[in-house]
Amino acid sequence: MFSNTSFIFSDYNYNININTFGLNATIHSEIRDFNVKEEVSFFPNPKNSIRIGLNSIYHTIIPGEYKGDVSVASRPWSRSWENALYANNSWKAGDSSI
Repeated sequence: MFSNTSFIFSDYNYNININTFGLNATIHSEIRDFNVKEEVSFFPNPKNSIRIGLNSIYHTIIPGEYKGDVSVASRPWSRSWENALYANNSWKAGDSSI
């Protein structure tokens, strides 16, 4: 039996600064993920290999937040949670020594 656990964090963001013709503004965008993965592999006999696992990701997205001299409606933050469970059995049907 084997177990593999992963904790993953990703953070992508950028800012665009606009300073032209008397206009001062900033546009901020961001994608941030927290991810947990767990997989267990089990080998009950030489012909079977069983894998069971789960994956959970929490997304936070800011598609374009505007701050500046001119009033513009900004898109709100978006949050979502993505989950998955899986099970797999790899089975060898014949004799592998042939």
